[in-house]
Amino acid sequence: MDTPVATDKIITRKENGIGWVIFNNPEKRNAMSLEMYEATAVAMENYARDPEVRVVILKGAGDKAFISGADISQFKDRRGTLEQVRAGELISERCNQAIRECPKPTIAMIRGFCMGGGLTLQTALAETDLGAGVAFYGSPLDPSQAGSVNGPIMGHYGAEDGGIPVDAVKAMDAAFDEAGVENEIYIYEGAPHAFFNDTRDSYRPEAAAEAWSRTLEWFQKYLAA
Repeated sequence: MDTPVATDKIITRKENGIGWVIFNNPEKRNAMSLEMYEATAVAMENYARDPEVRVVILKGAGDKAFISGADISQFKDRRGTLEQVRAGELISERCNQAIRECPKPTIAMIRGFCMGGGLTLQTALAETDLGAGVAFYGSPLDPSQAGSVNGPIMGHYGAEDGGIPVDAVKAMDAAFDEAGVENEIYIYEGAPHAFFNDTRDSYRPEAAAEAWSRTLEWFQKYLAA
């Protein structure tokens, strides 16, 4: 028996062998709340067991974004401490695992901004042939994971990010250095989460421009032929 999806911010439906998962938070460009992560995991687990579903499609509601990132309105109350960040990561990892391990072909219909900072760091752990990675305000790795990173990493973080404690970023940075991982981690004073996203009030043009210039130099250094 399928487990019910517990929020209207995730819409699920089945039609013609397709299991749809629609991220339904268009007023926030489909930013993901913790409830949405949980509901997406439930939907994917249901579809994995359902013999009527042959393929799964993930789609953002509206025409502005697929997923613009995490819902930063929750950061103050639910991601303000390192313990809360780790608890949130368990929820999001269940979602990521359900998508990653779904036995059905899974398609993402991406249009507009999409989350990815934390995924960059997780890819650096899993991918053995990584040329270079750049994470924009992705959830920091635990220091114990730093030695398992398989390529050079640059990170851009806001000093005023309500959901990613600066101490966690600094701990990851120090662990990279100790493990001998090539890295450059920057923390931008006065910048909140999503400071690079020019469709949000969080946009900080000076920090965004500096981060972008550094990103291009990083890729030129490691990826240019």
